[in-house]
Amino acid sequence: MMSRFAFASLSALLFSATAFRARQRRKGSTKTKQASGGKVVTLGDSYSSGTGIHRNGRDYEGGDCWRDLKTTPGAQYARYEGLEFVSKACKGDEIPGILGQWDEIQANNPADAASGWAGSTILFTIGGNDLRTHKGESWPGLLKSCIMSFYGKCHKKAENQIANFDELQATLTQLYTKIAQAAPKARIRVLGYPKLLQRKLLCVPVPGLALSAADWADQQVDELNRRLRLAVAASRNSTVPLSFAEEASGSQLLDKLRQKARAQSNGTTQSLDASLMQKGSRRRRSRRRATPAPTPAPTPGPGVDIEFVDVKRFFSRGACRVTKRDVHAIVLSGLSLSDSSFHPSQRGYNKYYDALGNSLGRTLPPLFNPPDVRNPDDLMNVFQGWDANGDGKLDMDESLAMADEAESPEVIEQMKVFFSQADKDQDGFLNLSEFEEFMTLVDDM
Repeated sequence: MMSRFAFASLSALLFSATAFRARQRRKGSTKTKQASGGKVVTLGDSYSSGTGIHRNGRDYEGGDCWRDLKTTPGAQYARYEGLEFVSKACKGDEIPGILGQWDEIQANNPADAASGWAGSTILFTIGGNDLRTHKGESWPGLLKSCIMSFYGKCHKKAENQIANFDELQATLTQLYTKIAQAAPKARIRVLGYPKLLQRKLLCVPVPGLALSAADWADQQVDELNRRLRLAVAASRNSTVPLSFAEEASGSQLLDKLRQKARAQSNGTTQSLDASLMQKGSRRRRSRRRATPAPTPAPTPGPGVDIEFVDVKRFFSRGACRVTKRDVHAIVLSGLSLSDSSFHPSQRGYNKYYDALGNSLGRTLPPLFNPPDVRNPDDLMNVFQGWDANGDGKLDMDESLAMADEAESPEVIEQMKVFFSQADKDQDGFLNLSEFEEFMTLVDDM
């Protein structure tokens, strides 16, 4: 059982105003220049903007969009190729916002738009923030719910299953086709999402998350990536020529999304308080049911270079690992949960860079991975999460609770051995420094 102190502490963190993907009105924007020879263009959500590279919002550019313009895959690739880098990616953006990003990039770069973006590379992640459960909860909201369930079976409830994979795939097919039509001479790369947890045995850095829920969450990411791949294939392989009138009809959904994006940028759509998000999601879901299914997407034309980039084999150390993570676990910023939580680390964005280079048929120079330095506040948060009675130390039972659902007797015995090894003063308890060694031993197991 969680201690009352740990429960209150983790609750405050998970429901803080900055948790996961809270969106406020945007500040700042990346200025673009006219340049020949092509550009490297990044649009999309937080996994494209660079969220996770820094801990605090003040260390990013683009205001609330949390853009990093130096060490994201697009920025690194542009530097290597000697090309201009343009980024409009924004933390928390859904499809309407990303459509608005593309419209803005088109307007700011008329020469490139007129050339069909010849010589350019366009890359983005999209779709994660658009997922909705049967009860209207977003994907980031669902992660919070599962962590707060404290080993509950949140992932087994019908209301928590993703309800809109089909609709999302159809909408993305339309969006990919629109971008391919506008940029037929560019190399377009739709980047997949990494599995967040990647549990090998335990998941010590995320107290309270059932191990089966961690596996289920990664399975949902696999399904999302499958839908992204299918949408890319549909946009590339469509061979039915459509008249201008048919094309316009097939774009009605995107037109509605574009209008919504413009309304948001004008401030007419206000962000919802976290307590109202579920209610707002129900209203959006109700409107989606009333929207006719989109017509088949028009073909972007033969020879358009658009590909889905599967990053699965590049990311190997998720949030459940203790060291050298490609994806952060719970990250603190002061007393609040940072939006960098469950986002790629710099090491992870370097893996994105490798995957991008592979998809382009390029062997890119290796990037520097920063040293693995454990933040003391993050360590203390994990320690307190496992301290069931709140006495400031972990006993054997509290440590074995990390095994969650019935593990093999061999695993339990090995954990007991690690406990004894880490318990330097042999007092039968682990203090913070001893717990850190215990974590490393378990991670290596």
